[in-house]
Amino acid sequence: RKVIAFVGVGIALSALFAFGVAEAAPLATNGWAWSDVFGWLDFQSGSYKVNIDSATGNFSGYAWSSNAGWIEFAPAGPFPEAPNHSAKLDLATKQASGWVRILSLRDYNGSGWMKLRGSQYGVNLDTATCVLKGWAWSSELGWIHFDGSSYSVQADSSLCALPNNAACV
Repeated sequence: RKVIAFVGVGIALSALFAFGVAEAAPLATNGWAWSDVFGWLDFQSGSYKVNIDSATGNFSGYAWSSNAGWIEFAPAGPFPEAPNHSAKLDLATKQASGWVRILSLRDYNGSGWMKLRGSQYGVNLDTATCVLKGWAWSSELGWIHFDGSSYSVQADSSLCALPNNAACV
């Protein structure tokens, strides 16, 4: 009996790790953001999408703009200034920070950076609607608005069910 119980526990643990239960799944966003300079940013269409990791808050993937091209949400540094990380959602405060990059501009003297939070602006997850709201900034391309009267960037509803929602927008 002890051997059978030991083998059963081993099989159960192996299954947990094999099926990824120990890891958080990336959660997809969808919808649109807007820039007065380069137009629409599509967050999920067909073969590309922007994800947010439910365990770390790290963004990954790409958005698309027909005028600016690919926008990477997990670009490598060095970054133009603090914070020194790519896009990330603070899971406690639901505030996004960090950098994303327009890939078509990166070869022009390190250009193409967009910042998700500054002292007077920022992107937040509204847990009542599960929508990313607010503004990002690019010194080259101006403001990027994440929600308007007829568009928004919707996050996966699982992100809105995480603890500490009282600190949200």
